[in-house]
Amino acid sequence: MKARVIPAVIIILVLILTACHFAEVGKHFDLAVSGAGTGTYPGYPRSIVDSAGDNITIYKPLERIIVTNSNCAEAIRVVGAQNRVIGATDSLKWYPTFFPEMSKLPVVGKWSAVDPELVLQLDADCVFAYTADPSPAYLEDKLPSTIKVIRFDFFKPETLREEMIKLGYILDEGANTSKYIAWYDKYVDEINAKIATKTEAEKPIVFLNNDFDDSRTERRTYATESGGISILCEEAGGINIAADSIGAYPILSMEYIYEEDPDIVVGLSYRGGYERDKDTGMANEYEYILNLPGFDKIKAVEDNCVYIISSVIAYSPSSPCGLARMAKWFYPDDFKDLHPEVMLQEYVDNFCGGLVYNVSKQGVFYYPD
Repeated sequence: MKARVIPAVIIILVLILTACHFAEVGKHFDLAVSGAGTGTYPGYPRSIVDSAGDNITIYKPLERIIVTNSNCAEAIRVVGAQNRVIGATDSLKWYPTFFPEMSKLPVVGKWSAVDPELVLQLDADCVFAYTADPSPAYLEDKLPSTIKVIRFDFFKPETLREEMIKLGYILDEGANTSKYIAWYDKYVDEINAKIATKTEAEKPIVFLNNDFDDSRTERRTYATESGGISILCEEAGGINIAADSIGAYPILSMEYIYEEDPDIVVGLSYRGGYERDKDTGMANEYEYILNLPGFDKIKAVEDNCVYIISSVIAYSPSSPCGLARMAKWFYPDDFKDLHPEVMLQEYVDNFCGGLVYNVSKQGVFYYPD
């Protein structure tokens, strides 16, 4: 009898602690559980404000989910709800290694142009999409109000933590979400604490190279307005030479870059990731930067401080790994005991739905290694 009572007590305590955790989360982010403990669906309705600024209220568990992009799919898997995803856009088919199950799901169109008829055929409860894409013309305007459209990005470092908490809350995945947030905070707080001790004079000057521009007379880069890697650079203790430029992706003249003489150059690449085991693409980007006219005279090249980072660890729920990688590049002595590859393996093992993947033998996440 006692053997049965003790486990039951433990289960009750876990449930209470999880409920308390999300009650505190709710207070912080203005989330609301207005029907907790009553009705057909205890704990509902639940309300949030998504990243598009829309008020979302759900009245029962979301069991049939459609995702329009890989970031949403990854985040939903992190909180432990991947078995509820019943459909996706064709973009997930690009990642059969990283999404072995979800890449085989029925396709409902493209990430930027979902087919509402296919969503209806799958009898979905909700669709998770980026904040801006697909536009409401493809979703909200053509779907019945009974199918919730929930918009989060899950790739911007500046909003990721809050989005993950809201996702776990609205999907009622408290335990998994708490585990992820604990992992996230452990590393981000450690990095933040060390960076906070640095003066502006101690911080490296950084040029962020945009992957999409092949010009040799000027370079497209990232301003603070772009978020993403510019925010990672700042959080890792770097000074982005284009931070205050007008527009999200300003173009800098070569003369300006020479004058700023950056200590470090970081290129953001879309040619690495979990699906690739050869670093050829990122190596080519690295060599391209080294051979830009006049770059042999800038400090970053002279000191061998040119690096390429994959978008999959810069823009995703695994972004603490990208932050750690950049912090080590910027301050190798301060972060010699921080190991981004160990962090990434922890992420894969604990938050990727049982994926069997060895990051030391598979994938390309930064260059040089």
